[in-house]
Amino acid sequence: MIELADPFPTPPPPRLPGSVVLRPNPDDVIDAAAADVLIQANNCVRAFGDFHLAVSVVGTEQLLRRLMYDPALRELPWKRTHLWMVEEVAVPEHDERRLFPLLRDLLVEPSDIPLDQVHAVAIGADGRTEKDAHEPAAVYESRLRECLGWREKGHDRLDLVLMACSGSAAPGSALNVPTRLPSGPAAATDHRLVHTVPAVRSQLGADLISMTAPMLRAARFISVLAIGERHREIVAEVVARRAPVQIEAARDFPRSGLLPFAGELRWYLDADACPKTGAPTL
Repeated sequence: MIELADPFPTPPPPRLPGSVVLRPNPDDVIDAAAADVLIQANNCVRAFGDFHLAVSVVGTEQLLRRLMYDPALRELPWKRTHLWMVEEVAVPEHDERRLFPLLRDLLVEPSDIPLDQVHAVAIGADGRTEKDAHEPAAVYESRLRECLGWREKGHDRLDLVLMACSGSAAPGSALNVPTRLPSGPAAATDHRLVHTVPAVRSQLGADLISMTAPMLRAARFISVLAIGERHREIVAEVVARRAPVQIEAARDFPRSGLLPFAGELRWYLDADACPKTGAPTL
């Protein structure tokens, strides 16, 4: 029998920190990521009674839409889910830079998640973030601690973080600021869970309220989407920093730097996001 060569062969998975799910096209990537969200959600509800999901909205829109319209995902336990935002821009609600309206349209309204389990960052009507006890980052951190504090010690962390490898709202977010991070699980408790990135660093013309890298690294599961050629250069850079001799530098790198303290980091890539031949592979 004559075997025809695949005219569009899937490249080998690049050597990234954590595990890699590689699919030939974006639809298959989204299917794989969505299936893992369902598995993680149901497992957490069985184990803890609820599921804490944090979303970085920019770059994950396709996945969020799939969670809503795919019949296979109807078993997602939204009534037991707490929805958090990885970051929010401190601008008035009707400003196009604000992220919660997009999250509301994509996920909150189409799902049956109870509204008191949807945790938006509280921003004043004028978009200002006053540096006092009511500063949005402090309020959001307090809410995180209160909700997660009901869990047994050691399980009081986010269950799943969804993000895109270059989809954060701004260069100043936890996803894009290289910061020297601690190397042990206990160190996460010594850092703020949420912080304010000043407008001068966010490059958005406004403050950015963002979960900190230690907060995200404490999550049980981190999903990173890398779809399309626009992510290829970033993936290649992560691969280049993956060498064991550079592991401490990798902790400082924005996207590969989210090495979990005691959880799993999983990348979801399509063929176009893979580096060209010659880059290290798994």
